[in-house]
Amino acid sequence: MKNKILIGVVCGLLISTGISQAENEAIFDEKSGTLIIPKVLIGTDYYEVNMQHKREALDFEVINYTKIKANSIEYAPIQTVDIQILESFPVQVNVVAKGVFSNGCGSIDKVHSEKQGETFTITITQKRIGEVCIAALVPFEKVIPLDVNGLTAGFYNVSVNHIKRSFTLPIDNVITN
Repeated sequence: MKNKILIGVVCGLLISTGISQAENEAIFDEKSGTLIIPKVLIGTDYYEVNMQHKREALDFEVINYTKIKANSIEYAPIQTVDIQILESFPVQVNVVAKGVFSNGCGSIDKVHSEKQGETFTITITQKRIGEVCIAALVPFEKVIPLDVNGLTAGFYNVSVNHIKRSFTLPIDNVITN
């Protein structure tokens, strides 16, 4: 009975949301007929679900499912990342991350940014707010200013939840007296 409920939840999730470009997208291996859904919410817990495709179009059987540890990082479902270089001096650079929560309970939790060499690494995590969620896709946008003061002209990399972009700082961003 539990597997049938889980199959219904998973199929409902696939039918209602489709396959997204987010980090949590489902992976279907046509050769083996295996479907892996990295994050499915059942009750208040998240599970990774592995399913095997059967002969009929939407016929899947649950092979196994594993509860995801509560202390694992819950990345926000980022779909696009754009870089904005503002026309100012000193130059200002913003990262615009856009995504879609799978229901009305999703919310940005924390934004952490660090720079190592020529690479800015940004981690955006999510949290669940509320217990009763609106069954609708909820788009979001987060603008993150980069600390580019004092940087020399050159090529820089940006990684937001493992989505990579780059930009070129056209001039040294140093104010001289």
